[in-house]
Amino acid sequence: MAIVLEILNRNGRVQSTSRFDQQTLTLGRDYSNDLILRDPHVGPQHARLSFNEQQNHWQIENLSVVNPARLGSGVELVEPQPVASGELIVLGQTKVRLMLPQHPVAATKPLVASSKLLDYLSMPPVALLLLSALLLLTLLDIYLEQVSLFQWQELLLQSLLILLIPIFWALFWSLIGRLFAHDSRFAFHLSLGTLMLLVFHLFELVLEYGRFMFNLDSLMDWVALVFDAALTIGVLVLALTVATQLQQKRRWLVAAGLTFSLIGVSLLYEFSEGDGYQSHGDGYLLKPPFAMVQRPVPSDQFLAEMDELFTELDQAAEEQRQDHNINSDTVSF
Repeated sequence: MAIVLEILNRNGRVQSTSRFDQQTLTLGRDYSNDLILRDPHVGPQHARLSFNEQQNHWQIENLSVVNPARLGSGVELVEPQPVASGELIVLGQTKVRLMLPQHPVAATKPLVASSKLLDYLSMPPVALLLLSALLLLTLLDIYLEQVSLFQWQELLLQSLLILLIPIFWALFWSLIGRLFAHDSRFAFHLSLGTLMLLVFHLFELVLEYGRFMFNLDSLMDWVALVFDAALTIGVLVLALTVATQLQQKRRWLVAAGLTFSLIGVSLLYEFSEGDGYQSHGDGYLLKPPFAMVQRPVPSDQFLAEMDELFTELDQAAEEQRQDHNINSDTVSF
């Protein structure tokens, strides 16, 4: 009677699958066992699985005094207990699931665009291409913002420092992946970190032109905050998907928690360290002529309109002052 044993991790995911054709097998840490468990809390001979021909079922028997084996339902193995297909057996800190060959399997999942995207971003040439694009975009941005003479060596050094961000990002998540998923996937994390910076940079450029064209600083700030939060959560979910074995709900919760914590800390730092006064908005920088969607007002017309505006303000202030005096005389009377 064949049997399949699956070793699960703490998150309930299968780490290894083994098939056995004998009717009796032992589980433990000793190398003489049929299923060897690398768990210091498991005894050398911890449990025995055997097929009961009379009752036509598999049964589990405890062989260890320390950390006795038990079923996943919590039943202690005082005597041999029957085990159904799909039931868990707990040995020390290890969970083993017994499966019969005729046990139904889940339906095949079709490949989706996200899976193809993960494979594409895992290619080293793609990572190098994205790094090159980030380097060129950073060089262009620094060059356009220069208002004084500069050295090309200094410009290149500043751009190369920006590349350290995705490299450290990739190193961090590769370490997490090696620890929790046994797969570093450095090229994927490098591509993901670089792509995140590219999208952030391009979107900030769009917002900067939006501020210049339409003078909507407050709206653009809220749009930037929402976009940054959404993009950060999405990138963290992808990184957690590849580097860990967390369930989908936990991945989203961890990503959202980290994102809102970072936003909260950055806003708190900005409010505490800011000077409380800003002479101009972030978008009030020189732009090429095509960015000017509103017709400029000539200086003479602007000054005339300002004179009219100040005259109206003076009249409104005088009317308000007279109304205040009338109200004061009425109260005195």
